[in-house]
Amino acid sequence: LPFPVLTNDVDASSVEQTKTAITSAGGSSKSFTNNSIDRVAKACSMVNRFRLEAVSTPVIDYSFSILDEVAQGTHTKWSIVYDITNKKIHFKTLGYPAIKNIAFSSFDFNCLLAPKCWEMNQAGEGDVSRLFRDFSLDWNSKMVNRSFDESSSEFTVSPQDRKIHWLYPGSVSCLKPSH
Repeated sequence: LPFPVLTNDVDASSVEQTKTAITSAGGSSKSFTNNSIDRVAKACSMVNRFRLEAVSTPVIDYSFSILDEVAQGTHTKWSIVYDITNKKIHFKTLGYPAIKNIAFSSFDFNCLLAPKCWEMNQAGEGDVSRLFRDFSLDWNSKMVNRSFDESSSEFTVSPQDRKIHWLYPGSVSCLKPSH
């Protein structure tokens, strides 16, 4: 990818359409009729600005400023920044905007151990890795149903489809590497 940006549109389409909108000065010179592509163009232009100018804002903070610029009001439920170098995930939610992070080094990825989970839409700040607990399908059922209930003004999901969604993680298994 020319820019580490994803949107709710086909990536190749978004990148191709925004190439000409990104000027060497880092600004977006074009407006699109597709809101998703408008947002990816704005994000790409801000990434370009960070690359070309001496921006003093730390990269994680600047990344969240990009996400704030392209957020869609209350339709944006969470924002996530992946710090690949430091193996951390930083995030905030609409209801709890303090930035939290998850450090991969805090987890043991042994297939014999129970998978972990944590409700991301709750109070907290900083490293929340230690707050994760063992995953259960009962817990997942509650989370999935609550999510669909909260989104019911946008779309409806049948009880059967809800069940398919909350049961899915139980069908995924951890494959031990063969030596």
